[in-house]
Amino acid sequence: MGMFTELGIALSKYHPERVMEHLRIFWSRLNIPKVLKACEDAHLWPELVFLYTHYDEFDNAALAMMERAADAWEHHTFKETIIKVANLEIYYKALNFYLQEQPSLITDLLQALTPRIDTNRVVRMFEKSDNIPLIKPFLLNVQTQNKRAVNDAINDLLIEEEDYKTLRDSVENYDNYEAVALAQRLEKHDLVFFRQIAASIYRKNKRWDKSIALSKQDKLYKDAIETSAISGKPEVVEELLNYVSSRLHLQRLHYTNIIFSSSISAARSASSACSTHATTSFLCIRSWSSHGATA
Repeated sequence: MGMFTELGIALSKYHPERVMEHLRIFWSRLNIPKVLKACEDAHLWPELVFLYTHYDEFDNAALAMMERAADAWEHHTFKETIIKVANLEIYYKALNFYLQEQPSLITDLLQALTPRIDTNRVVRMFEKSDNIPLIKPFLLNVQTQNKRAVNDAINDLLIEEEDYKTLRDSVENYDNYEAVALAQRLEKHDLVFFRQIAASIYRKNKRWDKSIALSKQDKLYKDAIETSAISGKPEVVEELLNYVSSRLHLQRLHYTNIIFSSSISAARSASSACSTHATTSFLCIRSWSSHGATA
């Protein structure tokens, strides 16, 4: 072991380009701590990472790759290394590192870290830096955990993207969110689809009056009828029936007025036509009479 170790140390001083080859062949026969020190002194960072990983020092290997990223970082190697670290704080250092240096690879890194990572902490980190859209695939992947921080982040993002279809699926399948606050926000949205989701949330939380009022406002009468039926409350059903009856009465009056107005217009048109026809006939007769008299 001593010979291979001393040779490795000598190579690090005089032929650094040959050190990695030596390590790959003889790493199991080295005194790794001694060679580690020699590689660090010689600033041989990839070689240092190689020795850390083969010495089961995964925490130091991951930290070394981030600290010497220009020379020692490689995504695939880093991902294989970090899942073996003992100190989970390194996970969050890695996320900050990727956010600054490799944002396009964050989703892939998070996929590897998911089994041991605190999703709520991840959400807080990316909310603080205003980078939630960057981790949307990760959030959708872990939403099955039904955690409030994740659900709130996804729902906010979907509202911002105006993706009402995915938002509807989210609120129907994952109920751990601040329901009333979300409904109050959605009921003011410009798009009717989001207001319909707000009515649905009110319905799920047994706020029958709010749900039906929203549905009536947007003339979604089928939704209002379904809500009143689900409520099982006679007074809610009766109030909706009275509303629908009054609407039908107003519609009948409206259509009656239209028909009446149309009839009057038609009668006036007919009267005007008859008057014109009579005048024309009189003039023709007069002209004919004059012509006959002259003849």
